[in-house]
Amino acid sequence: MLLSRKILWVAVVAYVISLVLPTVQGGQGIIFAMWGFMAFILERSWAVVWLANPTFIVAAWLNFNGTHPAYRRILAIASVAFALFALTIDGHGEGHDAVALQYGYWVWLASTVLLLVSTLLSPLHKDPGAEAPAGGSGTRGV
Repeated sequence: MLLSRKILWVAVVAYVISLVLPTVQGGQGIIFAMWGFMAFILERSWAVVWLANPTFIVAAWLNFNGTHPAYRRILAIASVAFALFALTIDGHGEGHDAVALQYGYWVWLASTVLLLVSTLLSPLHKDPGAEAPAGGSGTRGV
């Protein structure tokens, strides 16, 4: 198994673990992952942070499939950038949006960084021979 694939698995496991950990004061990651899109409707400053979730999921999916190297790299970079945006929310001027980041956030952030590392280490193209059947296809190399 390639190093990039192992790191990808660690990233996905860290992401899933972060969903059950407290991410900010008053909630677990799963609550924010499921209902974060409401931040756009409510015009909350942390709406941008939520975008790290769909970009992570799509980038991880593309990475597992080994397709669209440019898209998966752009999405992985965007996922890290969106997740880091949480560090800029201090509540000045809004008061109600101040957040107290907890250890679940840091695990979640680490998962996005690991996804980016995996994406950057992954091959640019899928190896066409990697999916050949074990018994061969009936043709022999000379």
